[in-house]
Amino acid sequence: MSPLEIESIVTVIEKGKSQAEMVIKEIISSGTDIMTALHRIGSGQAFSKEPDCLCLLTSIEKLCPYNKKRQCVGCKYEISTKSTFYLMISEYNRLSILYSNASDNIEKEKYKKIITQVVIPKIDEMLYFIKENYGEKVFIQYEELLKENT
Repeated sequence: MSPLEIESIVTVIEKGKSQAEMVIKEIISSGTDIMTALHRIGSGQAFSKEPDCLCLLTSIEKLCPYNKKRQCVGCKYEISTKSTFYLMISEYNRLSILYSNASDNIEKEKYKKIITQVVIPKIDEMLYFIKENYGEKVFIQYEELLKENT
């Protein structure tokens, strides 16, 4: 990875942490019963627009403010799951194939930017938070999943 890509990933992780803190403050200040929200998340009732994610807003019985968006990956209210991780791996693989098959440089550059500025930082962010929250053992398992599927 180039220094620019590493810096981009670090920026995404820092932005994610900051955004998570703001969202939690927003949820707490709304007077929501946190235990009920956690129960909905744990029991799979915090559904989202995609089957691979859960949603913090639906866990507190609120509607998505982004009704024009069709995807949840990257949303500040998204709760990533193992399925989200697989989704990001499949997107990386799909975009890599499109990059390899692209006929002109503009198209190649488009796929390269999506891979390096969106997909890889998201995967790295997920790995970072897995390591921070679940420890080295789970982190290594996810790293192995990544290696096996890319």
